[in-house]
Amino acid sequence: MSPRPEPPRDVEELLARAHALAGRTLGELAAEHGRALPARLVHGKGLFGQLVEAALGAHGGSRAEPDFPALGVELKTVPMAADGRVLESTFVATVPLTALPSLEFAASPIGHKLADVLFVPVEGRDVPLPMRRIGAAVRFRPTDIERRVFESDYAMFSEAVTRGALTGLRADVGEALQLRPKGQKGGDRRLATDEDGFVRLEQPRGVYLRARFVEAALRARRA
Repeated sequence: MSPRPEPPRDVEELLARAHALAGRTLGELAAEHGRALPARLVHGKGLFGQLVEAALGAHGGSRAEPDFPALGVELKTVPMAADGRVLESTFVATVPLTALPSLEFAASPIGHKLADVLFVPVEGRDVPLPMRRIGAAVRFRPTDIERRVFESDYAMFSEAVTRGALTGLRADVGEALQLRPKGQKGGDRRLATDEDGFVRLEQPRGVYLRARFVEAALRARRA
């Protein structure tokens, strides 16, 4: 079993490590790091990201800071089809429901994690888990236009939290970001403020990047 490497010293070293993973399989990474791949994908969700994190030397974990805190870079694995389609949305961060209305986008966990992202594609669905290959990593730093889209979506979510209207927030709200329930158990609850200003328990919400946005962003940066 290979030990987890030290965090990369700079972005150039991180990118070199990421590019070196291209073409390798999840089975190879799992064997190197002493991890067993699940028989079913539903039980392995998140494991792919953990394997890539281990190979690249990420130490940020699940905290609000990026996966590479010293570099300010967040790592996201992206399941993709053979034709380049992104197959699912990408989790960004859990929303701090009570603090969201008072946080500007740039100062929020969502803003911190989306400031600089390393997307690592992984084959998905039609390929057996151990044989799924890792693709060429892409570094994403939002353009001014993309940042304004994030800020607009974030403002809509913040307004919904302020009004206590989370339960009525449709899944199609948001151009690039999506706000939807997040929690390991259906009974998980967090403090939130309702429309009358009272604090109550609410199911946690997570912010996700829409698959169509990630797909377009990756395509633009590979052009």
